[in-house]
Amino acid sequence: DISLGGVFIKTTRPQTPGSFVRMRIALGEQAPVLAIMGRVVHVIDGVAGLLVSRAPGMGVQFDGLSPDTERLLRGFVDGIEQEERRQRARRGVERLRFEPTDDVAPARNDDVQELVAEAEFLDHAGDHDEAVRVLQEAFDASPDDVDVKERLDAAKQAHSARLALDLLARSEGAAPDELVRAARKAVLVAPSTRDVLLRAMRMLARADSDVDMVAVAELLLDLDAGDEVALLALMHLHESKARWPEAACAGEALLRIRPKDFALRAQVQRIVQASLRTKPAAV
Repeated sequence: DISLGGVFIKTTRPQTPGSFVRMRIALGEQAPVLAIMGRVVHVIDGVAGLLVSRAPGMGVQFDGLSPDTERLLRGFVDGIEQEERRQRARRGVERLRFEPTDDVAPARNDDVQELVAEAEFLDHAGDHDEAVRVLQEAFDASPDDVDVKERLDAAKQAHSARLALDLLARSEGAAPDELVRAARKAVLVAPSTRDVLLRAMRMLARADSDVDMVAVAELLLDLDAGDEVALLALMHLHESKARWPEAACAGEALLRIRPKDFALRAQVQRIVQASLRTKPAAV
C-alpha cells in the first residue's frame, strides 16, 4: 500500500506512532532506489489485525519529499493505480461473464473493500485529497453501497472544511473588507461545518459586519436549533440595533436552554418590555 502521502509497511515489529523511520523504496529493476524519511502515524498490531482482517504493520507518512523524489514517486504510484484499474476491469468482465444474476443485492466485493481500506489509510496518513479520490472510485464501483456513500460524503465535507479554515487562517489580520469577503467565501465553501461558521462569525465581528453575522448565526441554528452561541449572538446583535422582537425571540429561546441563568432572565425581561413598548397599538 503506497501513495504520494505515505506507505503501509507490513511488519510484526512496528515502531511507535510519532517516531521517524528511514526507508529505501525500490521503484523497479531499472529505476532508482529512493531514500525517504517518514513518520509513523498509526500501527496495526497482531490483535488489531485479526479484528479488522488486515496484516499487522504501520502506516508511515512521508516527510519532506524533494521535487525529484516526488516526481519519481508520483510516476510509480500512477503506474500501480493504472495496473490495479486494469486488473479490476478484467475481474469485472469475468464476473459479468460467469456469475449468475439474481434479485439479491450483492455483498461488498473485495475491490471495493480494498478501496475503502486504502482510503482509511490515506486519511490517517494525511493525504486527504487522495482519500476522497479513492472513495469516489469505490462509490463509482458500488453506487448502492450506503456505507461507501456516507464515507464519501463525510470525506468531501471534511475536505471543504479544511479549505474554508485555511482560507480564514490566511485572512487573519487583513483589512475589514477582506475579512468580510473571506468569511463569506468560507461559509459558501463549508456551510454545514460548525467550526467554520463560528470562526467566520468571529471574523465578521472584527469587521463589524452585523448583517453577515446574523446570516451566519441563522446557519448555525439550521444545524442545531439550540446552538447557544448563535442564539446569544442574535440576541445581542438585534438588541444593539433596537430590533426588539427579534432580540426577544432569540433571548427566550436561549432562556429555555438556560432556565437558571438569572442574569440572562433579567436581560430578556428588559428586551421583552422594550419590545412591548415599541409594539404598535391595535386599531
